Formats: sequence, structure tokens, C-alpha cells
Amino acid sequence: MTTAVAVREEAPAFELATYLTQLSTPAALEAQRRLAAAYDEACHALLGRNDVQRGEKGRLFKKKSAWRKLGRHFGISTSIVRTAHETLPSGEFLATVTARAVAPWGQAVEDVGSCCTDEETGRRKITVADAIATAATRATNRAISNLVAMGEVSAEELGKEPAAGVDTTVEALPDEITSTTPWPYEGKLHGVALKDWPAPMLKWAIVPGRALGDRTDEWQQAAKEELERRAAKPAGA
Repeated sequence: MTTAVAVREEAPAFELATYLTQLSTPAALEAQRRLAAAYDEACHALLGRNDVQRGEKGRLFKKKSAWRKLGRHFGISTSIVRTAHETLPSGEFLATVTARAVAPWGQAVEDVGSCCTDEETGRRKITVADAIATAATRATNRAISNLVAMGEVSAEELGKEPAAGVDTTVEALPDEITSTTPWPYEGKLHGVALKDWPAPMLKWAIVPGRALGDRTDEWQQAAKEELERRAAKPAGA
């Protein structure tokens, strides 16, 4: 259970028109583009298959280890600022933790994570200590995510661990993604290379802002190249 409402430091006041003009300058847009690119590159270079968990429909969720690696890479410091405990009418124990993350470029964010002893784990009942630790992990993950990944949900926020024996790690991807790379995520296209995808699905994949799991930029580039290859192919060939 996670309350994904961030409390950011008070920003200085600007006249709206001036502020919007500053946001739309080439320099401002380039800075945001470079941050997003740096995040994608860090995920590609630093995270392994055991740092992510595959959820429903093949979507990837980063685990605690992933967020700690990304936090160190971007120089983000974190601390726990508040911890609250509550016994619910049902007798279950609820822990709520607030974490604070500070980025080297001056931005700071606080976020809240909570965990109750009635949550399922697939293996055992959550103890009081588990609830406190999980709440702290969720809050810290979310705070880091809000600074570098625009609030991406972490694996610990799924609220339910897989049953024992279920492999949720992601199939290893090759160093280079091409049109012959099999799609690794669950669904009807699982194991199907991009070269064998229907054209409408390739066009769907290259829509700006589309999330394609790990290494989205590379998947989209491979899909674009496959569409271009088909367009250049002589009729009837």
C-alpha cells in the first residue's frame, strides 16, 4: 500500500507568462531530454534481470536494488523523516513511513509508503518488522522515482509477492535489439521477432511516449527500421 502523493519544496513565484516562456526554451527542453536519456542509459547499463520484476501483461517493475543503484548513480541522497504505527480495528498493524530524497540539482521530494500485516506475500504472513521495512522501502523507492523517473511504480508497490517457485525475473536481452530480437514480455507476441509483427503493431510501438518495457528507445528504433524496410521492399517481392 503506497500513498503516491509527493510533497515538494515551495517553488519561487514567477509571473505565469514568463515562467512558461522559460519552460519552452530550447535549453530547458534539452535539459529535460538529456535527463530522460541519462535515465534510460543508466537503466540499460546498471540494471540486471534480478533488479526487475515482471508483472501482469509483461510490464516491468524495478525492485529495491534497482532504485538504490539509480539513486547512487544520480547522486540522490535519501532519509527517513517520519515513521508512524497504527493498530487497526481488525487487529492488524499498519506502518506508514515518509522518505525524503534530495537531488544534486537542488530539487527535493518527500513521499509516503505504507504496509499492513494483512498483505499477502504468497509465502508467509507479514510481521510487524516486515511491515515497517516494506513501508520504508516503498517510500524511498517512490521518492527516488519522483526525481528521476517521473513517479514510476516500483515492484514493492505491487502489494502482493509471487508464490514460491514463480520466476518473475525478465529474460535477458541481447546487447543489440534488432528486428530479429524476440519480444520477451508476456502476451500474444511473446517470442515473436519484430520482423514478424503485423504493421499495425509496429506503428503502435513507435508512438512517442509509448512504454515498451526495458530499453524502449531501442525497441522503437528497431520497429521504425522494420517499417522502413517493408516500405522500401518492391511490390510483390
